Amino acid sequence: MKRGNILLITILFIIGTVIGGCKSKYAAAPGNREEKWTKDIEYLSKQLPKKHKNLFFSLKEEEFNKKIEELKEAVPKMNDDEVKVGIYKIVASVNDGHTSAYLDYNKMYPISLYWFKEGIYVTSTIPEYKQIMNCKLVKINGKNIDEISKEVAEVISHENEAELKSMIPSFITMPDILHGLKIIDSREKTTFTFQDSGNKIINVNIKEIEYNKESKKLFINDYNDKNTPLYMKNKDKKYWFEYLKDKNTLYFKYNSCSEMKEKPFKDFSKELLEVLDKNNVDKLIVDVRDNGGGSSSILEPFIEEVKKRNINDKKRLFVIVGRRTFSSAILNSIYFRNETKATFVGEPTGGKPNHYGEVKNFQLPNTKMKVRYSTKYFTNSKEDTPSFMPDKIIEPSVLDFINKKDSVLQSIL
Repeated sequence: MKRGNILLITILFIIGTVIGGCKSKYAAAPGNREEKWTKDIEYLSKQLPKKHKNLFFSLKEEEFNKKIEELKEAVPKMNDDEVKVGIYKIVASVNDGHTSAYLDYNKMYPISLYWFKEGIYVTSTIPEYKQIMNCKLVKINGKNIDEISKEVAEVISHENEAELKSMIPSFITMPDILHGLKIIDSREKTTFTFQDSGNKIINVNIKEIEYNKESKKLFINDYNDKNTPLYMKNKDKKYWFEYLKDKNTLYFKYNSCSEMKEKPFKDFSKELLEVLDKNNVDKLIVDVRDNGGGSSSILEPFIEEVKKRNINDKKRLFVIVGRRTFSSAILNSIYFRNETKATFVGEPTGGKPNHYGEVKNFQLPNTKMKVRYSTKYFTNSKEDTPSFMPDKIIEPSVLDFINKKDSVLQSIL
């Protein structure tokens, strides 16, 4: 055998031994649940500080290590949901909206909730529970919803109150989260208490269901007729526009900072600008209130084109932002503010203007829990504010939802 081949085999053997050693260090014995969780918590404690851009920018390293040790010690007295929630809490304490942990649990309580200015309300459910449509959630398993919201907030990776308002309603419908927080005793079903428009109290035992494409179809949808507000249309499209002839206004909904295969954004932008120029529109409205991010560079050439036109006027160019505006959609909003004369309407955004991002992920070796972490820090705003703040704040009302009104759009028009 040639000397070079022997050297290569030796190197491969050493690499294999090192990798094998790394694997075995964190691999738990089959069937040993306590060791499984303990090893995963140890792996998390070593990998997250190593991989994150700057894990201890807010949370102190000593506090992080203390939380890790406390959770490891508590594992024997906890059920799986409690340990899982314990990990979520540790990762959420980093205070980075892009850094989070999640272990798939494909069941939910079949209710859709939204946090309006009047409280948390049911916006959709399955026919079995139709009596709670548009009702206010007041208790779960006898516990007040305000207390529950505070407990659930500790599990959610967030940077501001707006993000909590966006995320808490969906986390409340997750049986594993409620069980892990000891809010409920059993995941299979629990008692939800609602209040209707006449202040009548309704107690309903709601059962968990598999959450998939088929179960989604079961949900009641009252928002599929001609009276549906523009912002709730075409949710399956990443971007679309409509020319409102009677108002001579061009409405552009930007749902995701990513490309559609059937229509690249460059082609879409050309069509949009042609309509803008041809009709000499009075107002251009760019709606990013439901945009959770992607790549900020996609929209920037469009903003540059808008900047050159007469529509670039604070009384003619409007950008709608909201609690679901996050990550790259915030960067686009900042670009609009820095480069144009746009007026911003809506709610504070669900992420910080200056924030950690550009996410990568890894898995914990035994439970296969996914951990997302930030690899870059974005500085785009001179002021380090908790949210990107609109010029005019309009908080959604449950009455607007029931009556199919969009107060934000109406205030612009």
